[in-house]
Amino acid sequence: MAVARRCMHFAGKTCDTGWNGETLASGASSTITLRLAVCAARTRYHAGVIRRGAVMANARTRYDTISEFLQREHEAAAVSLYGKPAVQLGATPFLFYATNGMAFRLQGRVREHALTLPGSSGWVPIGQLSEKTPWVLVPASHFLRWDRLAIEALRYAQEGDLRRPQAVPSRGPPPEPPASQRWRDNIKALMEKAAAFRLLR
Repeated sequence: MAVARRCMHFAGKTCDTGWNGETLASGASSTITLRLAVCAARTRYHAGVIRRGAVMANARTRYDTISEFLQREHEAAAVSLYGKPAVQLGATPFLFYATNGMAFRLQGRVREHALTLPGSSGWVPIGQLSEKTPWVLVPASHFLRWDRLAIEALRYAQEGDLRRPQAVPSRGPPPEPPASQRWRDNIKALMEKAAAFRLLR
């Protein structure tokens, strides 16, 4: 009988197997090889779950940090839109946090570069996806790139606010419309002609 070994895995359980699938008893070689394979698969699975959980936890922390910075330094607002955490400037949302990543509203070369990141794709907050959507969903595996993309999305939102008509408080009475001005000038001219006619008589 070969020497047995104990293989530990993340679930806290153990399985006794032989070295390299060596025979513990007559006809048991296949069974031991299968046990080794199952044990290794469990180890890889639980390690993957732990890594994915750590990435998602770090990603959410990253999003919260970015959101707080934008609120503090750029007068952005943290809101909930369509059931998702979001950040907007004025009435323009430019960041969303999704379960599988963070979505940025981008344009030009920055948008094209974001789409080249592995796992990134076009995205829409609601409705049907279009090829021309400015939104790019960047997965949590790239959360270290989120800072720069968030700043680029903020700039795009700021440019949109500058293009939007801005309300300016009025000072004094509003100016008269052109038609009203012409009508008043015509009446004034007629009155002057009438007065000159009376003087001639």
